[in-house]
Amino acid sequence: MTYAKKIPKLIANEKMTASQIAEKMEMDPKNLYPVLNKLVKRGLIMKVNGDKRPIKYRGSTKNILLKNLYEIMMNKMKPIETLTKNEKITIKMIDEVLNQ
Repeated sequence: MTYAKKIPKLIANEKMTASQIAEKMEMDPKNLYPVLNKLVKRGLIMKVNGDKRPIKYRGSTKNILLKNLYEIMMNKMKPIETLTKNEKITIKMIDEVLNQ
């Protein structure tokens, strides 16, 4: 498996700096930056603190983005008791997908 495939999985559930990723991948950080830049451009990972140093990266797969959206919905939106039946079903389905 290539670095480009391993890195998004490595940082799927936690934010990491390039140095931390390089250490886990056992590679020189200087060689890692081109790979990280390509992954950011392809939308497979994202910078979570903008350009603030040290830059931290996190995976941005569909499941990760869905999980983040779900957490936002559960924490910031209207109480579940006020949702319609269809909205509750959708939330339940998302919850089941995320917990597989």
